[in-house]
Amino acid sequence: MKAAVKAALWACRKADGRTRRTRAKMRPRLVRSILASSLSLSFSAGTTLAECKSGYGLDAANEVKMLRVLEAAKEKANLEISSTFCGAHSVPK
Repeated sequence: MKAAVKAALWACRKADGRTRRTRAKMRPRLVRSILASSLSLSFSAGTTLAECKSGYGLDAANEVKMLRVLEAAKEKANLEISSTFCGAHSVPK
């Protein structure tokens, strides 16, 4: 493989690693921000109860993350939040 191609591939791998680490750090805040924004908009439109479904994480660790976000949102939201588990949508390969 030519040196220029190897250098380009290495740069892509290195950038991808940074992107993944940054995304991993930012994702919880991003999810909370999007959820808070959606709940606020719903409340301003007159909604008093939001049903939030979980079960999309496909493993225990991601399911726990989702439930923690929902629990945090329940404390801050102006409306009631009902959590519903909807597991087994898809079985991981």
